Amino acid sequence: MVNIMQRQNDITALIVKQNLSSVLPSRNIPVFDGDPLQYRSFMNAFENGVEAKTDNSSDCLHFLEQFTRGQPKDLVHSCQHLPPDQGYSKAKYLLEEHFGNENKIASAYMEKIMSWTPIKGDDVKSLQSFSLFLQGCSNLTQQIVHMKELDLPLNMRTIVMKLPYKLREKWRVTAFELQEKNGHRSLFTDLVAFIVKEVKAASDPVFGNIQDPPTVSNSKASSSSKQRKKGSSFATNVSTIPEARTQSTENKTKSTVLHSCLFCLQRNHLLENRMQFKAKMHRDKLTFIKQKGICFGCLKVGHTSKDCRSRLDCNVCHQKHPGVLHIEQKEPGASSEQIQQTTS
Repeated sequence: MVNIMQRQNDITALIVKQNLSSVLPSRNIPVFDGDPLQYRSFMNAFENGVEAKTDNSSDCLHFLEQFTRGQPKDLVHSCQHLPPDQGYSKAKYLLEEHFGNENKIASAYMEKIMSWTPIKGDDVKSLQSFSLFLQGCSNLTQQIVHMKELDLPLNMRTIVMKLPYKLREKWRVTAFELQEKNGHRSLFTDLVAFIVKEVKAASDPVFGNIQDPPTVSNSKASSSSKQRKKGSSFATNVSTIPEARTQSTENKTKSTVLHSCLFCLQRNHLLENRMQFKAKMHRDKLTFIKQKGICFGCLKVGHTSKDCRSRLDCNVCHQKHPGVLHIEQKEPGASSEQIQQTTS
């Protein structure tokens, strides 16, 4: 009877345990893309979330391929042609060999430390991120032999150079005191402990921020100087705009007056009123107008007489042509073609 009651108690405890585990939130299994730094956490999540819940190797192999991508997915997929038990074991072996090798994991951590961006002074967030990553590396030194390379002086000096200058000075004194006290130089774990302590001090909620607060006089002076700069620039722009417009208008006016006469390029008169042009022979006038691209209707450039909309009135015959091009029928040297060209 005692054995039966003990067995019932064990079964009851197992049922309670199963009920408690059923109400837990579902485990999130990350997708593994080949990063050696994420291999251990991925395999732990997969073994607890999939392998521990089923004895079917075919299902395990299927889910292992589902939660991988890139080169790891190709390795798992190559094992699909094997029997389920053999294929799942082979897939785990290949992943362990390519991405779970201790040497590769240690090299990945070392490379990330060495390529870490140097931290600027008073950048507490960046210093805290660096501290957390170094703590993870320090934990691995107890499990992975290759992580002991972080104790080498050259590697430790590279890590120290990532710190702000003030922390470098403090570490120099701390390393000297440790050497005097222990009789040997400091190690990587000592450096990590020093950085963790400094991060705690810098992130203290009361005394962590020791920067000088901005004074009221300086802020007012800076705001007033900005306003003066804005006001001066606005006044300069307002004062220069009318002047620039005036200058541009004067330049345009001067250019039109100076080039009003296309014959002599002088001001204060038009081509029609130039006496020297009037005295020329009619054929010479036509030749000059053709060479300069002048309209026969208004004596202006830019269009032809066919498209002219502002023809001049002749002061002799009152027809639609300039008076300077008026020609008598009996004028010597004037052909019928030239007369028709002038009037058309």
